[in-house]
Amino acid sequence: MYMVVIEKQLTNEELMKIFGGNVQKYRIQRNLTQQRLAEILNCSIVFLSMLENGHYGVQFKNIAQLANALHIEPYQLFEIDESLKRL
Repeated sequence: MYMVVIEKQLTNEELMKIFGGNVQKYRIQRNLTQQRLAEILNCSIVFLSMLENGHYGVQFKNIAQLANALHIEPYQLFEIDESLKRL
């Protein structure tokens, strides 16, 4: 694993896209559908879709819940890698 160094400060919109892209990436890696992950998180599929597409953010208290559901560490939801060049 490697990390890309960002030489500029990220906007809220960019950070939400990175976060959402990682949620989607790890959900797919775990072979979870949006429906199944929404059930685990007790949220709507619409919310999850909007989150994955960077249109919604998540409250701080829910980051650990998301990470646990995806079997990852919370910091991994903020990592920027080559597969997330959607900025």
